[in-house]
Amino acid sequence: LNDWPLIENTLYYDQKLIDILNMNSGDQKYIVGSELSTSVDKDLINEKFRGLDDYAIDFKQYISLFKNTKKSKPYFNYSSINPQLALNYVLFKTGNDFEKILENTFKKKSKIEDSVFFFKVPNSSAEKGDANIMFYATRYDYLRIGKAMLDDWQKDTCVGKYLKTLFENRISKETKKRNSEGRVGQYPYARGYAGQFQTHYEGINKNRAVMGMHGYGGQRIVIDFERSRIIVTNALFENYNY
Repeated sequence: LNDWPLIENTLYYDQKLIDILNMNSGDQKYIVGSELSTSVDKDLINEKFRGLDDYAIDFKQYISLFKNTKKSKPYFNYSSINPQLALNYVLFKTGNDFEKILENTFKKKSKIEDSVFFFKVPNSSAEKGDANIMFYATRYDYLRIGKAMLDDWQKDTCVGKYLKTLFENRISKETKKRNSEGRVGQYPYARGYAGQFQTHYEGINKNRAVMGMHGYGGQRIVIDFERSRIIVTNALFENYNY
């Protein structure tokens, strides 16, 4: 990412996109569990990543915190800033075509039947990166989105090749090592990560292409690309038995 003025002179500049997608960008000194580290001046913090009610992020403000900093030795560090980077990079590269991409992805390809509700960073702009990663869809539309991804994988389309590239470039979340070192872990039921997807689920061979997304409020999509199985859940609460 070396053509985006918004992130110049930050630790995210000149990084490989796959490292951003894999939460492997070396920002663990500054971001802990989707919140700014306590080592950062708290006066600069407006909102924290707590939930949908206050999920208003001023993207530019967060980026400005990391100016003139160096990338730490990277390891998996789950946070909301990396997918924000990826989504807003798409916004930057596509400009006026961004809405068209959403239309093609959800309506034409996934054939959703209800509206998809996207969040947007308030009091911001496209130049500052106001695209937000949070959105709502009905449970059956989540299933349709998963089915579209499964079809792309099996038909080896451009999107299918992209998904396979993500899986080939997956990384370990080093769960056992992190636990032994007292570092923050993330979702212990999957030990690997592949470009916004969980992989290496317990009881499943890590080389088998099973990928899942786990969202706020118990939203889950898990796809077994090899055996043509999809599981989608929308739970009102997250305290159910995984």
